[in-house]
Amino acid sequence: GMPVPKLKGKKAIVLVTAGSPFPISRLSSQAGGTVRAIRTVLSSGGIKIIGVSMLASAWKLDTLPLRARKAIAKLRIK
Repeated sequence: GMPVPKLKGKKAIVLVTAGSPFPISRLSSQAGGTVRAIRTVLSSGGIKIIGVSMLASAWKLDTLPLRARKAIAKLRIK
């Protein structure tokens, strides 16, 4: 039969990192496709996605940039 969403009422923030630079990282073969797949899995479990944050060129980062931290803070689950 059909799967029953047992996590209904839960919330999630999706953070996706990509090694490719900005314009390329948004393609469906890069982070865009990853986001779509994660949305499918989470929503089939009943989880509401509050927001999505994509971070391009993450392979050369040691820490999370301030801009990304601010974006995630705005999406914070209350």
